[in-house]
Amino acid sequence: MNYLAHSTLKTFLYLLYGKSSLLLFNFKDPDREKVIKDIYSNNLSSLFIFKNSEVTFKDPTKEDITANLFDISPNIENLEIQLPKSNRKKLINFISKYVSEYKRKGELDSTTYNFCSFDVSYKESMDLLRPAERYGGKINIKIPVNEKSKTVFYKSDLRFLDILFYLLGEDFIDISVGKIKKISHEVAEDIYEDELLFPLTIIFKKPLEEISDTEETWIRCGTLSINTITALARYEDNEHPFQSTGTNNFRLLYYLIKNPGIYILITEIYSFLNPKDSRTAEEAFSKKKEAIVALVKNIRDKLKMTKKKNPSAQIIIKGKHIILNCK
Repeated sequence: MNYLAHSTLKTFLYLLYGKSSLLLFNFKDPDREKVIKDIYSNNLSSLFIFKNSEVTFKDPTKEDITANLFDISPNIENLEIQLPKSNRKKLINFISKYVSEYKRKGELDSTTYNFCSFDVSYKESMDLLRPAERYGGKINIKIPVNEKSKTVFYKSDLRFLDILFYLLGEDFIDISVGKIKKISHEVAEDIYEDELLFPLTIIFKKPLEEISDTEETWIRCGTLSINTITALARYEDNEHPFQSTGTNNFRLLYYLIKNPGIYILITEIYSFLNPKDSRTAEEAFSKKKEAIVALVKNIRDKLKMTKKKNPSAQIIIKGKHIILNCK
C-alpha cells in the first residue's frame, strides 16, 4: 500500500484532535505539496474546505496532481485547510482503513524510502511511550511540524504517527493537540532559527503492559515466543521475564527466533550483540564462542529448555555455528 507522508498525518492529527483549521504556511516545501498531493490522490478533497487559494482540481489523476503541484505552489503557501465537523467521521474511517492495511500487510510501498515494518514501528513507538506505564498515565510530547527538525525524537523511517492513529483506533489512548508553538534554535552566535511544534498530550486508557500484549508484539517459533516490548519469553508451559529487551540473552533469543532453522556463524551473532568488539583474530573465536555458550545456557535455564528426547525447540551450538530448530 502507498504510504501517507508524515506531514499529511500531522495535518490530519491536528485537524481531528486539535483545531479544525490549519494554515499550510506552517509547513515548508516540499511538505506543503505532499499534504495537497495526498489529499487529492486519496480522493479526500471533498472532506475539506480550502481557503485563501485558487487550488482546484476536477477529478484529477495522480499525473495531473504531480504536474500541477509546481504550478500552484505559490498558492499553497497561504492555503488554509478546514475540516467540517460533519466530515470528521469520514476522515477517521479513511485513516482507520489505511492503518489497518499497514498492519495487515506489514509494510508500506515507497520507491523513495525504506520505512519500518508495522511490528518494528509498534515496538519502537511503545518504547518512546514507556514513561506513561499505568492506567490514566499521561505523556506530553512535541512533534515538529517539518520533517527536517532539530528536535525530532523518532527516526525518519519510523512510522510513529501511524502507530498513534492505530492506538487511537483501538481505543487504547486519548489524545489532545495544542496550538502550534514556536521555539528558536541558536544556529550561530546571535543568529536564531525558528521551529514550529505540535504539543501533544497522550492519555493511556489501558496500562502499557496490556497494550503491549497484543498479537503484533509477539514473535514466535513453534512453542517458543517472545514479547518485543515487555521482554517476556515463553517456552511450552514455562515463561520468564527477561530484565529488558536490551539484554544480550534476550537479543540473542530474538535474533534466533527471527532466523529459525539457519546455521548462523557464532562470530556473526557475536558481532550483532557486541558491535564495538572489533577483534577478528582466530584466537579470539574461543572467547566469543564461550560468551555465546554462556548466553544459551542462561536462556535454557530460565525457560527450562531441558534436553528432552523430542524437544519442541532446540538451540544447538555445533562447531562454529549456532542454530534454533523449532517444530
